[in-house]
Amino acid sequence: MNTKDVTIKKANNWIYILEALIFLLFVLILILWFILRKKEEKEK
Repeated sequence: MNTKDVTIKKANNWIYILEALIFLLFVLILILWFILRKKEEKEK
């Protein structure tokens, strides 16, 4: 039972890490998109 609990905890940690990475990527994409939009507005 202990080994199963440990593997479940490890899996949960990986899911948490993946969710954090996806969130960070999403934020970075939003920031980049915002910067590109501002550059386009300046060029017009």
